[in-house]
Amino acid sequence: MSPVSCTHAISLQYQVRTSRTGYREIERLLPLLGEFQNAAVRHRQKLARMGVPTHEILRHQNTGITDLRAHDPNFGNISRRIVESVAKRVNNAYYRAFTVPNAGFPRTRSPHAFRTLEVSEPAIQHIQFRDSGIAEIHIKGLPVLWFRTDHRINVIEQPRAICITKHGRSLTATLVYQFPDYPPQPARLKSCGIDPGVAQRLTVVDNQAHYRQYPGIDTTQHRKTVRRLKRRIQRCRDAALRDGRARWVNYRRGDGKPKRRFRWMTKPSRKYLQTLAQLRKVEHTRIKTMRAEEHRITTQIVQDHALIAIEDTATSNMTRSAKGTLENPSKNVAQKRGLNRSILSQRWGAISSKLEYKARWYGRQFVKVPAAHTSQTCPGCGHVAAENRPTQDNFRCMRCRQGFNADVVAGENIRLRGGNPTAGAGNPAVRSAPVNSRRPSGKKQRIRALQRPLLLFTTTRS
Repeated sequence: MSPVSCTHAISLQYQVRTSRTGYREIERLLPLLGEFQNAAVRHRQKLARMGVPTHEILRHQNTGITDLRAHDPNFGNISRRIVESVAKRVNNAYYRAFTVPNAGFPRTRSPHAFRTLEVSEPAIQHIQFRDSGIAEIHIKGLPVLWFRTDHRINVIEQPRAICITKHGRSLTATLVYQFPDYPPQPARLKSCGIDPGVAQRLTVVDNQAHYRQYPGIDTTQHRKTVRRLKRRIQRCRDAALRDGRARWVNYRRGDGKPKRRFRWMTKPSRKYLQTLAQLRKVEHTRIKTMRAEEHRITTQIVQDHALIAIEDTATSNMTRSAKGTLENPSKNVAQKRGLNRSILSQRWGAISSKLEYKARWYGRQFVKVPAAHTSQTCPGCGHVAAENRPTQDNFRCMRCRQGFNADVVAGENIRLRGGNPTAGAGNPAVRSAPVNSRRPSGKKQRIRALQRPLLLFTTTRS
């Protein structure tokens, strides 16, 4: 597998601090950028319906940003790079809609859901490192943000991007550095096959007939904590509805369906805000812990193996609802719901994506193998039958009578098929992984003469 690029990005995340006034400034700025993002989406939709080509859309966007910063003081007092990054985010979403299957086009959303602002290609004065181990971020329109550095950060090179994200009542800064790919180093092992599962999150089988299993993630305690906090939030809401401090508001969604929304008439209670912040902290801590564990696992796998083959699991098909219809209701719906929850909590897609880009960094070969019959095929004699797997954990070949663990058998079959794509020719279970060859439609590239320049954005609130 030839490398796509000669560089790779490394993101470093830090908890940043600012003054109370600075925190309020960021809270005021984020909804404004959310309105700007919605206006950019509507602008793209309007020009796309007129058949305007992409380069013309970008030109109108740049003109509209200049006019907006000249007439609206809210946007004129902040750095132009922040505003341009929001428009770039919309353009990237449209590019993914044309190039990635089933990606979907961006849609407008609530301005209060905007959480991240970005500064691409920051200047030298935007981030300053002090001798005391403190780094300060100085960007026009933002308060002074500071964080404590560590050994990971490179104070010599300038980051390629600075992202400020609001998580509840805390702020984090993500510094993106661009580094050249690692020089190819000989791997300790030749190949490995990875079988994702629930009881065992990953089963890694190498070419020396050794295997290692990573236990699945148990979310029982986490769901108990989340359920307890949500019950406390619901009690606060019920009390507010009884006292007249809150009410239900009817509104229509973007698809036209009616829906009710809980809305406070006065300031929310202190207990409600504290519980909501605690719930967000629990969720954020869990996600950070899982991501750190995934990075440790995937880095070790990529460093040790020259070829990495993983099962191409169709998670969306595996986690379909089992409710059925009113005429034909299904059985064991509660059990299927619990299985779907366990499958989604393992984050197989996140592990696969990390393995893919880290394999490109280290110059390894990454292959996705179809999941059909991987745990029903004997790796010794090649016999394929559903009877070979009498239980969930055990495998016993009906022809050669060899017995193994079912996950280990699946990992070995994945390794063999990943190393030799032509193995098992004629077997419908063995096929190459699909390659995305979809190209942007030529219909969107029609050029239509414009009678007058189009205004990009409406005036936002002052």
